[in-house]
Amino acid sequence: MRILILTKSIICEKQLQEQLQRLDHEVFVSSSLLISSQQFLLTRLIDYFQAIIFGETVMDKEVTKILSMIDQKDHLLIRKAETVLDKVDREVWKHKGIQGWVYCDSGIEAVREQLSTLEKEFVPTETENSFTREKGSLTMMQIKKTEGPKGLHLQVNSCAFGNTEKRLVDALINKKGQLCSREELCEILWNSKPTNSKLSQLSSLIKRIKGRFIKLGIHEEIIHTTWGKGYMLTNKFNDYFTDIDEEIEPIKELQQ
Repeated sequence: MRILILTKSIICEKQLQEQLQRLDHEVFVSSSLLISSQQFLLTRLIDYFQAIIFGETVMDKEVTKILSMIDQKDHLLIRKAETVLDKVDREVWKHKGIQGWVYCDSGIEAVREQLSTLEKEFVPTETENSFTREKGSLTMMQIKKTEGPKGLHLQVNSCAFGNTEKRLVDALINKKGQLCSREELCEILWNSKPTNSKLSQLSSLIKRIKGRFIKLGIHEEIIHTTWGKGYMLTNKFNDYFTDIDEEIEPIKELQQ
């Protein structure tokens, strides 16, 4: 699960961040997204994350403001606090959109059980920004309808590629439109020379990736095959795909 922690003090979230990472979650921590001038970026990035945790250093009025800016039905919204709130205060926050709590002194077991309970109760709405389940894990496919010839914009890192498929796509992206040879791909994917078996696997991977594009409604050629040599991304790739890392990168303190 991808988790965004919003905080005024990144160091205060070190323990929680490490606990979540030990539980195999992808965690990003940011303080700059709370700055008013950066909140437009927050609204662009928010659908990349399934869960949002508001640190105890974030003021109540700031949490309330952000809750009003986002689609609450599509995210797990969690507040971190120093001490357990009374029932009345928890009900007030529940009405505002907060679905669960973690505490500064929570051990990893408590964090694990709280997240497990929330995940079981959480049912995202089936909108254009939605979570899909594949192979028992949660991934997010972010699709935004836009005007103009580019139509769909998909976040590469959050499409439901298998692990090897994603590494193959990343290798092609890194070539920046140039041919990536079969030898290079075999080395990258399997640390192997291009045997007949590996070349067959490579061909099957390419076919599966092309099939995924078709399921997404993309029928133009995204990956071009140069027979006997290798593969390359066509210019059409940039018409449909953007990488969320390009948007996250300028935020220096956003950490995994």
